[in-house]
Amino acid sequence: MNRLTLFLGLILFSSSPVFGDEPSIPKVEVDQTKASLLKKISIQGKSIPISSIMELVSEETNLGYYLDPGISSLVVADLNFKDATIKELLDFLETNYDLVYRIEGNKILLKNYDTWTFEISFPARSNKSSITIGGSVIPMGELTGGAQIRSEFSGGQSDLYTAIESDVKALLSPAGKFSLNRNSGVLLVSDSASALKRVKHYIEKVRESKDRKVRIEVKIVEVSLDNTNSYGIDWSFVKNFSANSTSFSFKLDQNTALTQQVFSIDLKGGGFTSFLNFLSTYGKVNLLSQPSIVLMNGENALLSVGRLLTYWELTAQAAGAQVGTPVVYPVQKNILKGLLFSVTPFISSDSSVTMEITPVLADVSKWETYQWQGQTLEAPSVDIREAHTMLKIRSGETIILGGLISNKENKVERGIPILSRVPVIGNLFKKQEKVIERTELVIFITPQIE
Repeated sequence: MNRLTLFLGLILFSSSPVFGDEPSIPKVEVDQTKASLLKKISIQGKSIPISSIMELVSEETNLGYYLDPGISSLVVADLNFKDATIKELLDFLETNYDLVYRIEGNKILLKNYDTWTFEISFPARSNKSSITIGGSVIPMGELTGGAQIRSEFSGGQSDLYTAIESDVKALLSPAGKFSLNRNSGVLLVSDSASALKRVKHYIEKVRESKDRKVRIEVKIVEVSLDNTNSYGIDWSFVKNFSANSTSFSFKLDQNTALTQQVFSIDLKGGGFTSFLNFLSTYGKVNLLSQPSIVLMNGENALLSVGRLLTYWELTAQAAGAQVGTPVVYPVQKNILKGLLFSVTPFISSDSSVTMEITPVLADVSKWETYQWQGQTLEAPSVDIREAHTMLKIRSGETIILGGLISNKENKVERGIPILSRVPVIGNLFKKQEKVIERTELVIFITPQIE
């Protein structure tokens, strides 16, 4: 019984691997062409024809070769390569004799010119935005409903491709050619090796620049000015302030085209809340909006904060029995009451951001009435304040725009307590007054490179 047990144990033990399953050796695919280019070669001499060099390369690599017309007669004045790879030899010919080499199948092609394809990957489109505020109420008449604002921004992919075409043309040799498909973003360039390398380096820099992104945080604050500060915040006296034992300093060295005050400041670590507390000394502070948007380099954003008001605008169209007799009819229109704000960032490699900023403040000062076919219609009169500037700031710092002041007309009911609320006779003890409230918009813009 013991011998039988031992015999079965030996059979079971021998049928199982002693050290477990042996790992399978992965199959490695070797690119024989690339491996051939890494072979070492030694060649020395003076006035060696390139055709002789390629004969030697062909023998060492077992690859055929093709030479463009005229290359066979080229002569290398002085060649001294010891234990260099064949790739290094071909790179030497490409760099010093402005030739292009590439591998196709089992052949080495040595050419005077070649065609390279570059994918720019930025779709062609216009980078313009527009918005209309107000318009004519009575055609060919005196009554108008305000004004029109059209904000158009330079730049965009169409302009980018125009710049690329101009730059690539300057980088080519006299015999070079190129073709740019704006819809697909594909650039084809045919030229010598040196020109192709220049274009390649340029396209890489364009991609690097356009791939930069920045998050722009905008905070729009309204300060209802009290009577002692009805002329607005006196920014000329604001150079620094302290809040919660922290000191904040303004930089007043911005060169801008704005008549409004523009500052840069570092408001990290609760600085924004502290600055709001500082503004509250001038009046009631209200945070209207705080949008945040991520933009690519050179892209613009158009933001609006406010209300769309509806009114009717009369439009004339030539028609009728007599030539030139206009037909007038009403068309419903919208008007923006609030802030229209555009920003376009240009991101530098040194972590700074140059921003093109255009704030437009629109307010309805009053509503005019007019008659049309027995109906009384209203049209707005629009007050517009607009500014435009370009400024540079470090990533993470904050730009402050002040000085956008507007007037608000509010109706306030005043009366004798208790008596003014008595039915019928209460109207004798109260009255409504028009109160003009002056407000100032303060815009905070913080770019953060991502």
